[in-house]
Amino acid sequence: MQTEELTMFSPTLLSKIHELTNNSSVETFVIVGAQADSTLLMLVSVSTRFDSGLMFKELGSYATSDFAMQAAASVASALEIYEEVQIVSVNLDT
Repeated sequence: MQTEELTMFSPTLLSKIHELTNNSSVETFVIVGAQADSTLLMLVSVSTRFDSGLMFKELGSYATSDFAMQAAASVASALEIYEEVQIVSVNLDT
């Protein structure tokens, strides 16, 4: 049986995502979260289709924000076929 390591999202990340996505007409966001040691790439969907209204999926961790932004552009390009996507960059160390 394979077990998956689950990580909790920090309150800072959740607060910033709420702040950036509140009252937005866009339902899908690619979040580039800069931290001191790495840059996280996450997919966030804000929709009533999900029980909680919010779905997170971590897409990867990158050594530099440039690599993360390139990956974010690729993800957004692939998803824009289906719905509008916004790329948001946040600093998670503040």
